[in-house]
Amino acid sequence: MWRSRDRRRVVEGDGVGSGPRGGGAAAVRVLRAVAPAAALAWLGPLSGCDKGGEGAATTTAPVASAPAASASAPTAPTATASATATASTASAAPSASAAPSASASAGSERGPTRTVPGGSFVAGNKCGAVPRITPEELAGEKVELGAFEIDVYPYPNEPGRAAKVGTSRDEAATLCQARGARLCTELEWERACKGPDSTAYETGAVPPKDKCKGEPNLIAGKRSDCRSAFGVSDLHGLAFEWTSSMWGRGTSGGAATVRGSSFEKVSPLELRCAYGQPRAAAQGHPDVGFRCCSGPQSPAEVALEPRKRDTLEAAPGIDQAFEASLLAAMPPDHRTVSGYTLRFDNVYYWHPVANEELVLARWSGVQRNSKPFREVAAFKICGGYAILLAHMRGPVAELERPDAGLSPAAVSYEVRTGADRGEVKLQYQHGWVGLQQPGWVKEGNKLELESDKPPRRPPVRRGK
Repeated sequence: MWRSRDRRRVVEGDGVGSGPRGGGAAAVRVLRAVAPAAALAWLGPLSGCDKGGEGAATTTAPVASAPAASASAPTAPTATASATATASTASAAPSASAAPSASASAGSERGPTRTVPGGSFVAGNKCGAVPRITPEELAGEKVELGAFEIDVYPYPNEPGRAAKVGTSRDEAATLCQARGARLCTELEWERACKGPDSTAYETGAVPPKDKCKGEPNLIAGKRSDCRSAFGVSDLHGLAFEWTSSMWGRGTSGGAATVRGSSFEKVSPLELRCAYGQPRAAAQGHPDVGFRCCSGPQSPAEVALEPRKRDTLEAAPGIDQAFEASLLAAMPPDHRTVSGYTLRFDNVYYWHPVANEELVLARWSGVQRNSKPFREVAAFKICGGYAILLAHMRGPVAELERPDAGLSPAAVSYEVRTGADRGEVKLQYQHGWVGLQQPGWVKEGNKLELESDKPPRRPPVRRGK
């Protein structure tokens, strides 16, 4: 959720995303989704940089217009909101969020600016988006902001000059005030990055890659294509940028929010407009700069609370409607198998990080008087629809219940077919689920077991 600091309104999300235990709006209506190949290729090893469960957590968006799920289908955690900031948050906020003094004069020294019109944008990332950091980012919620001006380049806002880094957050605010401006809030920064269409990246829906390649010398204006649709440049690939917002993901501990990325952070994860980090506001950092905004400061702020649950929770049951949604998300050859009844059972809710919930379900093909064959599949439920995240290459004869690993982001299943035994491992990272399986698992949608074959008759020997 996001909340308004002026205490006059509390606005929750538009329901574009929700957890499995509840329907959100049907904004994500795909039945099967796969992360863009370019994004997955850049994610790196699964164990590389998972921040799951650390720090803050998101709340899910409320139900809006999705078809109502049945009572036994999973339901999402309830989003909570408060019309006022907590006393600790209010007292912790340094003066960086203050409006410029009346005596400050913008003058010509401020440099080029762009006007971002007032209106709504989709903050955070929509349900099912990959990559995403669920505990730290809004769940694709509509946020209303007023119009504001923002510098085209990071301070000193001059093309051909290096971004200024190493200042504390208050020192950055003072430099903006001297130009008749202020620091941007983190949601204003995100709005300027996403443009009028609320794209995931400043350059559009796909990662900018070389367009925003890191510039170690921090010189602004060299990458003409690293620009948002609002005409704001160099939001990524030079330095992180201070905002006037505290790190509103649980207890801030005096940390403020920086947005953007440094020249070293140029993967699809860090290049997203929704990406941010907490930094100690009272000190300077060699990879943190800033840019200035002006105009009435928006009261909207990110307010997320962590909700950590058991890694695995067994579902009490599964009804036909929910089972049908899972089946519809499977590959076409797994939706019908001639001569077999297909079903899901052994359903678990998996919570790999705070405020994230996935569904693990056992897909089975059953035929009368024969043993079933089975696979495991992982799903994300968005707006009452299942999105397939991972499934096995083919079925096995036996598939046990899941076991949680040392990290909540890892679960495993023991599998067997005849004399072959092994383990299927699922690993969560930033919204994506990787699956490892034994090499003996064969590709296909059915499995003919030895016990299912008709008994072999011995050959008849005829006398001479």
